[in-house]
Amino acid sequence: MGSLLEAHQEHHCPAVEVVCPHCAETIRRGDRDRHLGDDCPQVTLQCPVKGCPVTCTRRDLADHLTDPAQVVKHAAMVAGSLAAVEAALVAKDERIDDLERRLKTANRETEIAVTMLGRIMQEVSVIRGKTSPQFGHH
Repeated sequence: MGSLLEAHQEHHCPAVEVVCPHCAETIRRGDRDRHLGDDCPQVTLQCPVKGCPVTCTRRDLADHLTDPAQVVKHAAMVAGSLAAVEAALVAKDERIDDLERRLKTANRETEIAVTMLGRIMQEVSVIRGKTSPQFGHH
């Protein structure tokens, strides 16, 4: 029994204190994921600005994001991303306009076809009305 408890405490118990491999802070094993995901100042993070290749510690990320030279670079990256998004939206709008035009054309053609079919059905009805008595008199 002692070995199961020891194994639990050694490898699984969320209440056991462990040392963070990045910052050497003592934390509970159950808090490890939250610590690494939100709190550890020494964990390495990718800059959240799309296109920025910088990786740094959480502690240094605030300095990176507020450094004037980086702010200018980030603004240029964001502007480039916005321009790409705008171009994509314009292309989508043009595609929507094209599809709407094609739908209107298809609707008009369908209306014409329905009208023509109605006329054909009337003519068939008239023809059947004229020919039915003849078939019955032979």
